[in-house]
Amino acid sequence: MAFEEEIEYFSKKLEDAATSLEQKTSEDVQLESELEELLLNQIVKYLHEETEIIPQETLNTENGKFRPDFILKRGDLRVVLEANGKNYHDDFTDSLRGALILLHTDISSIFYLRGYDIHYDFHSVVFAVSEYVPEIFSERGLLNLQGATEVDQKRGEIKVDNFSMIQTGIREWDETRNEFEMIAYKMVFLVKGLKKGERLKEFERIALEAPGANIATIKEIYST
Repeated sequence: MAFEEEIEYFSKKLEDAATSLEQKTSEDVQLESELEELLLNQIVKYLHEETEIIPQETLNTENGKFRPDFILKRGDLRVVLEANGKNYHDDFTDSLRGALILLHTDISSIFYLRGYDIHYDFHSVVFAVSEYVPEIFSERGLLNLQGATEVDQKRGEIKVDNFSMIQTGIREWDETRNEFEMIAYKMVFLVKGLKKGERLKEFERIALEAPGANIATIKEIYST
């Protein structure tokens, strides 16, 4: 592609992104934090043109109503993204809430993105998301994310704790960085069909046996 064509292509993509963002954030949609707005403004550049952004949709389950920050939808695939600002989210409760969403709805996966990573390691953490749900991203978006990530290993290090999966991206080795700076991102996530902790399985079992019970009630049953 010639240089002039590259300029024209990217100008069109930015124009389309701005139009898409304006369409998806109409006046009746209220974003709840600046972090959500930052995530939305950034990620829209990398999404497939058929991917729809649905902010603050209420999901009805047998164990309560939940309203995730964003749902990304392309065809039948529906993925939740949560912008986890420190003042708004609790990892433990989020995992339980996410488990109920996956249990009772058509959502296929949920990714909890830390505010720090959205601000400082956006490309790395979103590239990590794209490896699980590449369908929602454009081909060029995937290439650009892969080119911009600083993660040394493709999927970083993954561990399963009692209630969720945690993936940590490790930067390419640089002797000038300290240990903390070597961590590119830390992402908590839940994906239907992937391995889950035994405690989460037990939580899901109780939820299925107690339709109508909310998270607090299920926690109480679980602890007895």
